[in-house]
Amino acid sequence: MHANQRKTKEIVQTDLNYILTDLVQKEVEKISKIINDKLKNNNNQQRQTYASTDSIDIINDLIEICE
Repeated sequence: MHANQRKTKEIVQTDLNYILTDLVQKEVEKISKIINDKLKNNNNQQRQTYASTDSIDIINDLIEICE
């Protein structure tokens, strides 16, 4: 009886580990997508900002960055 209980416990533990691993992987994928989407939006906003900026201001910004 105890051997069957141990075997059942091992099977349940293995199944639970697979389920938890799958859940964690899905959550990580969702979080990664959210982060990538936010970064993409920030990059688009920066591009739009620089697209509407005078050339001399962009050059001055680049000079400041290089200094």
